[in-house]
Order: sequence, then structure tokens, then C-alpha cells
Amino acid sequence: MTEQINIEDIALIRQLNAGDDAAFRSLYYKYYALLLNTANRYVNDPYTAEDLVQGIFEKIWQDRDSFKVHTSLKSYLRMTAVNQSINYIKRQKKIVFNEPDEWIALTTDPAEADIQIEKNDMDEALRKAIDSLPEKCRIVFLLSRFEKFSHKEIAEQLNISTKTIENQITKAIKVIREIIIKYKELSAFVIFCINMFLVK
Repeated sequence: MTEQINIEDIALIRQLNAGDDAAFRSLYYKYYALLLNTANRYVNDPYTAEDLVQGIFEKIWQDRDSFKVHTSLKSYLRMTAVNQSINYIKRQKKIVFNEPDEWIALTTDPAEADIQIEKNDMDEALRKAIDSLPEKCRIVFLLSRFEKFSHKEIAEQLNISTKTIENQITKAIKVIREIIIKYKELSAFVIFCINMFLVK
């Protein structure tokens, strides 16, 4: 569910519309890290993510007098980062989402994959497993599990069928489980938590 805009957001936007530098700096410092992490999750390149986020804030400042938001600033900015990241991937890496997907075979040998997972570190284990997914599959999975998009919303965003979405998510879950299970140092509880996250 989309978050509603709150009084603080409204006040900040009004100050920004008036050209208040302090309001822009407040917006920048409050949300920069969130947007950088969001963008990097998709493009998997911190330098590219930084460029995308800088572009978002530059655009906001350029359009400051007419900048309007009808949801919470956090939701709006995060979704902007997601959209910018996906557009970058489509543009630079020439990924065509509506073509038949050629599934890339992955190794599940931790030594070959060079994945270093700290003991009982669920977030790190999951992140590295997700990073191992083919790009199209990774994006679909991130939109589903991290952005909480429905299959229909993902299909509309990427211009592909809901059946393709289901197939990609099924593949992602299968590969992530295969990778995670290879790490014997992970506790049974951590593996359980990851599995619970996968099936949400």
C-alpha cells in the first residue's frame, strides 16, 4: 500500500517550491543513502547508482518550483530510484524483457562462485545469492520481494506477461535456495528465515 503524504513532507515541498536551499539540503541528506542503496540493488554498481541518484536530485532542484508529490516523499523517491535503475539497465545493457528468456546456468559451488557469507548473517547471504541471479530474473525478484510489487504491476512495468513473472520468481527462489543450502556454516534458523522470506 502506498504511503500517504504527511505534514512534514508537505511543508518541505512548499519550502522547496519557494527555492529554499536548506529544504533541498534536508531532502538530500535525509534520502540520499536510501536511494543509493535502492539503485545499487538493481544496477549492482555503486558508481552507476551514485550517478543515477545524483541525477534524481538534480532533476528535483531544476524543477523545484513545480515539484509535486502525492504520496510520501520516501515512497516517491524510492520508486523514482527503482524506475531510473530499470531504465538504465534497459538502455545500457540492452535487456529486452519481452523476449524469450535464456536461463543462465549457475554454479552452486561456493568456492567457484566466490561468495563469502558470514556466519548467521542472513542479509549478507541473501544479498549475495540474489546478486548471483541473471539480470532479468534478479530485477523481477527484487521488484516482487523488496518493492512489494504485484505480478500485475511488475508485468506492466517491464511489459511482459504475468506468466513470465511467475516463472522468473520460481527460478529465482530455486537458485537462491540451491546457493544458500551449500553454506554449511549458516545456522538452521538463518536458512529457515531466508526460506520464509522467499515464499512471502
